[in-house]
Amino acid sequence: MVLRPYVAELVTLRFFAKRLFRVTCSVEAFDIFHQLSSTQYIINAQGRTETWNRTLPNYVMLHMSYHFSRKPKR
Repeated sequence: MVLRPYVAELVTLRFFAKRLFRVTCSVEAFDIFHQLSSTQYIINAQGRTETWNRTLPNYVMLHMSYHFSRKPKR
């Protein structure tokens, strides 16, 4: 029986606008329910084997960006 993990991802986005600049904020979350694992256990005829992988199983990231726009006077 093969069990596959349920991986959930969440992304929210928010814009803030003023006259001279625009700010964008977003939050990104991956593997909210901690279903991914970096350790794999295998049992074979000789015994038990463990394998570790280099993974980043869960994270939350905040993105902020701004755009400055100023029009020259004529």
